[in-house]
Amino acid sequence: MPDPHGGGSEPAPDAGGPGAAGAQGAAGDSAPQGAAGETGSPGDSAPQGSPGDSAPPGAAGTAAALRRDSAPRRQPLGGWGGCILWAVAFVLVVVIGGLVGSSLRPNPNARFTAERGPGYVLEAYRDPDGARCLTVLVQGKVQAGQCGYGSGGYEVTTLRLSAGRTLVFAPVPDGVACVLLPTPGRPTRVKVRERRGVRWFAWTGRALSDTPVTLLDRRGSEVAPPVAANGG
Repeated sequence: MPDPHGGGSEPAPDAGGPGAAGAQGAAGDSAPQGAAGETGSPGDSAPQGSPGDSAPPGAAGTAAALRRDSAPRRQPLGGWGGCILWAVAFVLVVVIGGLVGSSLRPNPNARFTAERGPGYVLEAYRDPDGARCLTVLVQGKVQAGQCGYGSGGYEVTTLRLSAGRTLVFAPVPDGVACVLLPTPGRPTRVKVRERRGVRWFAWTGRALSDTPVTLLDRRGSEVAPPVAANGG
């Protein structure tokens, strides 16, 4: 309406006034949400995470469970099968232990060196029948030997060595402590030795006479010659 006082029309509101700011705010409020995100870089719009993250949450656990179920499983032996297995194992342990023990146990009838002298070695042992035996080796070769005590009374074995010496030896029965040899001049007493169940005597010197040897006990009394020929 014209001013009755002759003024012009009412001035328009200032564009920078409060009304304009409210209008701009209203206009901003009316923009759809998320529009600000569209102004970002192209990389910001890519989906986050690797492609595997898109799998359902329980898929990995299900696959692992399927692999465990499909793996072969050993079934424990039960009943008679387990008993038989234990019995076989026990028998094997016993057999192997016996073999090892036999191999480690020394043979009581094995040969051993009874005496060593100038140029000879006297070995002693028991034969499969249990007889006491002696063997003389000269330069590693068997030269003489005797098992038992003889068939017609007590017998000894003589072997002529070098330099006019003679070796006299023989197994000795139980109860005999020394042997009386008929050496020239006067008899010679030779002490009996024993090892590993074998008893014997050995002597080196000049040749003996044809007189039989005499067996003596610890008291010096004569012992009758053994009747058995095997010398066990």
